[in-house]
Amino acid sequence: MTSSPKLVPIKMPLAELLQQACDMHKICYTDLEAVKKVGLDMSLVDAIPQLVLDLSKAQGDWINVKKDSVYEGKELKKYIAEMCKFRTDLSRSLRFAAKKAGSQLKVPYYKSRSGYEVSQHLNDLAVMGRKRRWMLEKINFDMSILEDAVHHSFNLTEKIIFRRQSRPIDSKERKARDELYSKLYTIVQEIRICGKFAMRKSRRRKLYANSYWRRPKRGRPRGFASPKPKKRGNVQTAALKGVKPMYQPSVVTKSTNPGPPPDS
Repeated sequence: MTSSPKLVPIKMPLAELLQQACDMHKICYTDLEAVKKVGLDMSLVDAIPQLVLDLSKAQGDWINVKKDSVYEGKELKKYIAEMCKFRTDLSRSLRFAAKKAGSQLKVPYYKSRSGYEVSQHLNDLAVMGRKRRWMLEKINFDMSILEDAVHHSFNLTEKIIFRRQSRPIDSKERKARDELYSKLYTIVQEIRICGKFAMRKSRRRKLYANSYWRRPKRGRPRGFASPKPKKRGNVQTAALKGVKPMYQPSVVTKSTNPGPPPDS
């Protein structure tokens, strides 16, 4: 039994890898004699053009499968929402019929919107209604609705199971894309290692470096230092120099002058 090859985690965007693979193919043939001396297998380099085409096609197939999965997921959510409304109407009818007949039947107030639970609730309400047909007949209830509830319960469960079994993460399109990505990424890394060693005394060594990992991942350029926050202190000490405050309270001091003598 042969084990499947170890896949490389996709951390670099696919478009970036395709561009770098084409660049490495061209640069490598420019330094052909040097890289062959250090033991680079040129069959790996010759396989790059076809791998680039195959990976581009596999990525397109995977995107189409993922779009279909998103559409199916939206349709399932829409169907669950419709079944929630159907469940509410059916439970209200049973509750009203029990009240009119003076029955002690307690119909739950359902709040869950989980697909499996909604399916089970519909089946429970259908069973509840079948056992009390006489009660529903008094309010002229359409008994076919009970059969619809059973049908929707079964149909909803099937849709959920099919949705979980056909997850796009397990699709053959994604596996093919991941295998081709890993193969191309491994070849590009092998060329980089050999090229850096072969050109270790030349300026062309920089051409074999992966520029993607050296790019800043944020909006600020490299070496940009964020301004330090100002310390909060007293308003008077934090005021700008040369700017007078808009309002300065006057300081009242006790005068030492007793004032003029009173009139005699």
